[in-house]
Amino acid sequence: MNQDNQNRSDAIEALRVVAHQWRQPLNLISVEAMNLTVQASLQDKVDSREVLKSAEHISLHVQRMSDVLKSLLDLGRIQKRKELFSINELLKSLQEEFKEQDISLHVSYPSKEFEILGFYNDLREVLVNLIVNAKDAYKENPQISTREIRLHVSLQNNNYLFSVEDNAGGVDKKIREKIFEPNFSTKKSGDGFGIGLHVAKLIIEQEFGGSLLYEYIENGSRFLIQIPSGDLINLTYIK
Repeated sequence: MNQDNQNRSDAIEALRVVAHQWRQPLNLISVEAMNLTVQASLQDKVDSREVLKSAEHISLHVQRMSDVLKSLLDLGRIQKRKELFSINELLKSLQEEFKEQDISLHVSYPSKEFEILGFYNDLREVLVNLIVNAKDAYKENPQISTREIRLHVSLQNNNYLFSVEDNAGGVDKKIREKIFEPNFSTKKSGDGFGIGLHVAKLIIEQEFGGSLLYEYIENGSRFLIQIPSGDLINLTYIK
């Protein structure tokens, strides 16, 4: 395949990923807009709380769509600027985002606070995707009473290790090898939300030179991210 054909193939694949990942948030935005329209047509005065609630939902979904698009556009950029950021601050932002939801997110912070040179938004988007996938797994298994997602981060042998665990039943053995394939989903049609495991894996591999793996654990799943510090170790600050 020549370079032009390869570029065209990559562009088509990127568009397919965007179309697949945007389907659900667009549907949700449409539902919120329709809800406001119905309320306005049936009531002389619409409750401001309902308007604010719908506006917040729409804003959230638009931001998530923007994050998906940004991740895809950034993927493969040759001159992409890295930034020094705090892993602990990243973890705090995730804990804040998911604190008022119906599933508990337990974060185990590193024994020492550390900063790394890399791509904050990309790493955050991958972790958000893994957490949301765990949440969706619980929704598909409502009989599970204890709903916990555990995010653990450590620095071992010059490698940054991130793990996201749940006890939502795990991925069926028959499809475990397929979960990182393009456009593959264990969810019902239209329920995909976020960058997807295929793009998450590409981000970790291409942007961080690391790996994203899946492990089945007893009654659940564990996703493991390993990012080598490599020649950045001198630019890594341990406090």
